[in-house]
Amino acid sequence: MYKDSSGKIEEPTMYNIKGGGEWYDASYHGLLVHRDYENKTTKVKVLKVKFQNLGENGAECFFTWEPKSGSYIPHIEEDAELNNPLPWENV
Repeated sequence: MYKDSSGKIEEPTMYNIKGGGEWYDASYHGLLVHRDYENKTTKVKVLKVKFQNLGENGAECFFTWEPKSGSYIPHIEEDAELNNPLPWENV
């Protein structure tokens, strides 16, 4: 991917893949995984959902790499309430 005028790497689409039109037309689902090196987050975005009951086009979420567990965890903004547990956490 190319960098924009500010030096950030552009967010790709399914059409940026070689033969992207065929990939877009043939697939039922398309996901984007894009790293933001400045904020140290990873964005996961739904680019395509053929059947709307299985998801929403354009929906996105952000993750942060957790080296201790070796996995990605949901990125929580600093100004968000930290008292609310995540849905899968035992209370």
